[in-house]
Amino acid sequence: MKKISLLLFTILIMVACNNKQDQPEASSKAFTQGDYPSLTPSASFYYGDLNLADNQKQRIFMVFDPDGLIKYQYQNIGKDKFPTIKEGKWNLKDGIITIEIEKENPIFYLINNDKNISLLNADGTQQDELNKDNPLNKANKLSIDEVQGTYLRGSDTLTIKPREYQDEFTITISSPKNECKFQGDGRLSHNRIYLELNPIDVKLNSQMTITIIDQNAFIFTSKSKDANDLSKFCTKGKTLIGDYKKK
Repeated sequence: MKKISLLLFTILIMVACNNKQDQPEASSKAFTQGDYPSLTPSASFYYGDLNLADNQKQRIFMVFDPDGLIKYQYQNIGKDKFPTIKEGKWNLKDGIITIEIEKENPIFYLINNDKNISLLNADGTQQDELNKDNPLNKANKLSIDEVQGTYLRGSDTLTIKPREYQDEFTITISSPKNECKFQGDGRLSHNRIYLELNPIDVKLNSQMTITIIDQNAFIFTSKSKDANDLSKFCTKGKTLIGDYKKK
């Protein structure tokens, strides 16, 4: 009797093991923010030029905040005079970023790796046809040497010099006939310098940004509505806004 019971017990163990082997493995877990260093406070900036219809391109700068907020800046190259900045919310699930901006349809991006993301179609189910091989890149944190220097836009000169404190720089912009004249101090965060304009002009409560990518410096404001503030440092209808190329 004992031998029969032992035999039955052995058979049951073997059946259980076989059944366990035949079962499919559990699906991979949903991705979280922690899985991607590119979406942490120390690496929160993505950029690139998206392809549009009719051979047009749209320049994108995205700043992800760790609290779920995002600043989405875009400019249709050769068409828009200034960029447009919109604020919204973002969330990450199963490797897909969903960006929600008030009164607009959601925007979806697929995280390819910790270096770039790709635009998805309108319902977020597959990659956008025009941008399958055209991802947005994560900006690396820049060194002092990569930031400092002289940048030119026509006859206008942008000079960036490091200060004694880490990540702080003095910004000077000038032109031959003083058509534009500016000097202020800002702080580098990742690959963008932020300058408060109020200490320079008490009538202004806006913020200037200098985004540095591939030897180029792009000057704008943190909010689209403040763009005209950067014309107050120039005459003859000029503005500080624009692209400056490193010398």
